[in-house]
Amino acid sequence: MWLFGDSNAERLYVSLKDGPLCNEVFKICNLSKMWVYPWPSIQPVAWDDKDFEPQQILDHIREVLERPEMNENSAMILNLGLHYMESTSLANYRILLKGVIDLLNERNKGNGELRYKTRVIWKTTTSMNKEKDIESRLKSDWQRFLNPTVGKYLV
Repeated sequence: MWLFGDSNAERLYVSLKDGPLCNEVFKICNLSKMWVYPWPSIQPVAWDDKDFEPQQILDHIREVLERPEMNENSAMILNLGLHYMESTSLANYRILLKGVIDLLNERNKGNGELRYKTRVIWKTTTSMNKEKDIESRLKSDWQRFLNPTVGKYLV
């Protein structure tokens, strides 16, 4: 089983990796921690100040799907949500989602069967919970709309 996602995917991975799901049902579990791009270590890859490139994420997903152990007896739990909504435009996010769908629907030439046999579970994303932000954000204009009114309305 392979999990893709942010810190929530990482918490799910940590909770499963030593249990029967990862050691009996599946032979092994792996994690690709994503923020926007794959996060290979404690620190993200240096910011290059370039526009968002969906192909980097698609290439990473394809690389995992092409691994020999990712066969009809494997599963991928895919979460590509929260950080994309916060970090890129809706147009770019749509390009990424269409690319993932196209990737998962790729067919082998000749016989028309799906190229990748892995079962993919498209996990929902975490809610943004901006109302829980603290410190300087509490003083911003948008915060006042999240609080109940105090006192009388001014007319």
